[in-house]
Amino acid sequence: NSYSDTGLSANTSYTYRVRATDAAGNLSGYSSIASATTQTAPTGGTALGNLAASMAPGTWAELTTNNIGVLNQNGTDGNIITYGDDAAWDPVSRKFFYIGNDHIDSVITETNRFVIYAESTNSWTNMPTPPWSNPGGTDHGNDHHGINPATGIMYRREWKDGDRSGMYHISSDTWTYTSHNTLLTYSQCCAGTDFFPEMGGLIWAQGGQGANVGDVFLYTESTDTWSVIQRGLPMADYTNLAVYNPVYKIVLFGRDLALYKLTQTGTITSIGAPPFNIYTGSGWNGNISVDPVSGEYIGMSSSDTSAPTLWAYNVPSNAWRQLGTRAGWVNHSAIQTPIPTYGVIMYVTCRATDCHVWLYKHAASSPPPSDTQAPTTPTNLSTTAISSSQINLSWTQSTDNVGVTGYRVERCSGSGCSTFTQVATPSTNSYSD
Repeated sequence: NSYSDTGLSANTSYTYRVRATDAAGNLSGYSSIASATTQTAPTGGTALGNLAASMAPGTWAELTTNNIGVLNQNGTDGNIITYGDDAAWDPVSRKFFYIGNDHIDSVITETNRFVIYAESTNSWTNMPTPPWSNPGGTDHGNDHHGINPATGIMYRREWKDGDRSGMYHISSDTWTYTSHNTLLTYSQCCAGTDFFPEMGGLIWAQGGQGANVGDVFLYTESTDTWSVIQRGLPMADYTNLAVYNPVYKIVLFGRDLALYKLTQTGTITSIGAPPFNIYTGSGWNGNISVDPVSGEYIGMSSSDTSAPTLWAYNVPSNAWRQLGTRAGWVNHSAIQTPIPTYGVIMYVTCRATDCHVWLYKHAASSPPPSDTQAPTTPTNLSTTAISSSQINLSWTQSTDNVGVTGYRVERCSGSGCSTFTQVATPSTNSYSD
């Protein structure tokens, strides 16, 4: 396991120790201590980080960003998030990724638009067109994104007729592909996808109107292979969603007809239909995100005729509750992704060419079910100073009877120091400080 501890003081010695935790909050013993010294470079707050830090639980705030006009497109609705509902956030590069397009049928000069928001510049960038795009073809971004921060790969299901996902390698700005899913015979649209770290791959929950509706597949990244998790679940005949939960280590998938919980052991449980319309057939999508702090799922109804309603789904109690509405969002497209870095959800909304970025900070939820056995102690902690402001840590991963949900990295400053402060809670056995 590894982790990068960033934003440190230049030319300063830092000492680390790590312990593992599980969903019940049980803690292992501490690892051995390891130290490293940084080099030199200025550090400051960001617009995203500062705004998130200023928010109280249960509140919304608008984030003013630069160059948001890259979300506009020459189509029937004027923007690329029409009928989209999700995006991807990379906690390492601290960037927001989205690929989609407007209704551009027969507009041969338009194609998929790949946009990135970078926290460091608080600005949007229009990236080169993905190699699998089809000029003049409408390809909405309906829950087709996923990300593996450990390998720096952002997944995006290919354009219509795709039985695989494109794999965008963030550090090298290059594309590769998953293998073709030969277990899938109907691939024209509608799969909900997200990356499930504990299963080591991409979950693909197939919707649509032909064969394979209700089939759930796993793409294993390390072996480039597909497998069936379950077939024939009652599911929507159009778009589906799939949303990974970093707190409870599950994926919620499905849509209006039924939602399901998938655990890391491959167990699937139905939770029934949501108490709101995710999609009504009008063209305006609702969505479901997840609060990265409490682990509650946050649902938003379709905005086709009225302001969308907000709902919270509590995983342990298997219960929904209404949170309120978003006045002024009628007929607004909205995409979203959780930002674990700051404990918020980022929403991007557009009505025609008028686009905005919003942050939502959710209130805390109930604690996970009881679990009393602590994970094993992390071992072989090592540190490497790679710049004036960054030290990379890695260690041997821990094990747990239920599952290791993350690590708590503690640090003290100065040679021979002994007073430690927790600085990070990575989900994998590596960290960049």
